[in-house]
Amino acid sequence: MSDEAAPVVVEPAQGAWQDEAQHVQGAPEAVERLRALLETDPRLGEQGPLPSLYHLRIAVAQGGRGPLLEVAYTFGPPALPEGTVRIDTIRAVERPVAFDYDVPGIALPEEPEADPQSGPGAVTVRDPAAEEIAARQVTEAWERIVGWLAEHAPRSHRTLLPAAGEEEITSAERAFGVRLRADLKALWRRCAGVADEDGAQFLPHNRSLMTVGESLRIQRMQLGFGNEDLWRPSWIPVCSFNAHDTTSGLYMDMDTGRLCHWDRFGDRHPVHDSLTIYLEEIADTLDVPSLAGPPEPGLARGALTWGPAVDPGEGWRPLAG
Repeated sequence: MSDEAAPVVVEPAQGAWQDEAQHVQGAPEAVERLRALLETDPRLGEQGPLPSLYHLRIAVAQGGRGPLLEVAYTFGPPALPEGTVRIDTIRAVERPVAFDYDVPGIALPEEPEADPQSGPGAVTVRDPAAEEIAARQVTEAWERIVGWLAEHAPRSHRTLLPAAGEEEITSAERAFGVRLRADLKALWRRCAGVADEDGAQFLPHNRSLMTVGESLRIQRMQLGFGNEDLWRPSWIPVCSFNAHDTTSGLYMDMDTGRLCHWDRFGDRHPVHDSLTIYLEEIADTLDVPSLAGPPEPGLARGALTWGPAVDPGEGWRPLAG
């Protein structure tokens, strides 16, 4: 009997190419190079929240240049037979270039000193230990949500983008011109937003998690109006009405940590005391949907959506039903 390991078989799934990724110059050749690498090292990518699931990004051009392809793939048991790799999705994504975020002359502000006489609405001095706890809680809650999506709502799960790297987060923080809270950075370290595809509106009220770049774009646009009553530098957009409609959503106040509503009519008001509470409530609702009030979680064609549905023809059914 030979001691040699059986060869790894790498094949793309039918419909793996998303949007126009296959037509990006050099993309098919890049995937062929990736197939050869996966035959040698099928654990090349970063493992996802469930066994057998991996994801990675590769440059179209050799040497790390050119556009990026985001690839999700499945390797081996329990999802596939031993020695089998299935490339599930291939998407073209924007490269997080440093100068896209760099804004010369913006320095991050120093942490303010505590003022025992400060009243309501004053800047909250951050406790490093409390921020570390909040970051851990956000990570745990987000992993619960992602695990649920992977098992019950695969169409929504496929829209999740890979994590933002430390360099991308640091560059974005400089561009925002404000110190990002640890819980928001913890979320972006797990997922840098969602792709603009069906199924991406899986947050309550059918909102979508914004990409880091889109969050920066909206912050700059809002600040460009020059009205601090409508937008302040410490307000960082987190969720939008959907993946391509940013006329309303939730922003995070870096001074207080609260999640607040915004819309194009000038309405700004707090909705959740923290990102931790928001994500934990979502995770708890998915685990025990019978306890949910409006909006109510449900499924429609493999995607998590929140109802009741306006159009029954969409096939929406509540989880608690």
